[in-house]
Amino acid sequence: MSDEIIDLSARQMAKAARESGHVRHHMPMAIEQIVDAYVRLKDGRALLDLRAHRQRLIVDLNKLRSNSNCNVDLALGKMTEDLAIIDAGIARWIAQGDIGAIVRALPASPWS
Repeated sequence: MSDEIIDLSARQMAKAARESGHVRHHMPMAIEQIVDAYVRLKDGRALLDLRAHRQRLIVDLNKLRSNSNCNVDLALGKMTEDLAIIDAGIARWIAQGDIGAIVRALPASPWS
């Protein structure tokens, strides 16, 4: 599955979760606090690593669902909700405009 499809699916599922009321609004979720801390610390590498980890979990959960009778819908919903929060944090980090930090946080090129 391509990253673009996963990203689109994540955004759609997070939006559906928010609209259905399944997202807690009365207290910040742990992932929000973690992302906020990374943004304040300008730790883009940690944000990108966190995002990559959630994407791998989504891939693994989808494999589990296709290879068994396990119901992973709740976990998938949580991971996609987390991705939406992480993406918003990455956007805030980029908006801070420290281009040097942004470039340093990018994964190394396989050709370098």
